[in-house]
Amino acid sequence: MKFGQKRGHTVYTIECYTKEYGLSIKEITEKFNQIIENAWKDINQQCLKPTPVLVDILLPIVNLARIMEVTYKDGDGFTYPQYLKDIFPTLFINQISI
Repeated sequence: MKFGQKRGHTVYTIECYTKEYGLSIKEITEKFNQIIENAWKDINQQCLKPTPVLVDILLPIVNLARIMEVTYKDGDGFTYPQYLKDIFPTLFINQISI
């Protein structure tokens, strides 16, 4: 968050939420994490149901959401790719036993 503030042209959702509702950063982070968790539950439930939209169309959209989750969950993996260095072997090299 502080990196973006130095640039001076970015307004953060957390800052707006803090000013509007008077909550601490910790409270807001917990609230946003709950919103994200609920959204993933909704996405996963909907993926299990039949849909009139082709899976070939839906799957790339869900995969984009998954990429955003991995890229930004533990920091800004786009600006600071070192956040992703431990994740890539897990995603692409190491096998997961089922």
